[in-house]
Amino acid sequence: MLFLLSPAKSLDYDTPTTTKRHTLPQFVDESAALIEVLQPYTPAQIASLMDLSDALASLNVARYGA
Repeated sequence: MLFLLSPAKSLDYDTPTTTKRHTLPQFVDESAALIEVLQPYTPAQIASLMDLSDALASLNVARYGA
C-alpha cells in the first residue's frame, strides 16, 4: 500500500511546538527518491499535481530545487 501526503495548505510559525522530543525520519531514502522525480517539475505542474496555490507551489519548488 502506498500513501502520499500532501503538504499543509497553511502553516502556523508563531505558536510554539508542544513537544520537545525529537525523532529520526523513517523514510529518508523514499523522500529523496520522490524529490528526485519531482525536481524537474515547474511550479505550475506541482500546483496542479498537489492542488496547491501558486505561491505554495513556487515556495516548494524553490525549497527543493537544485
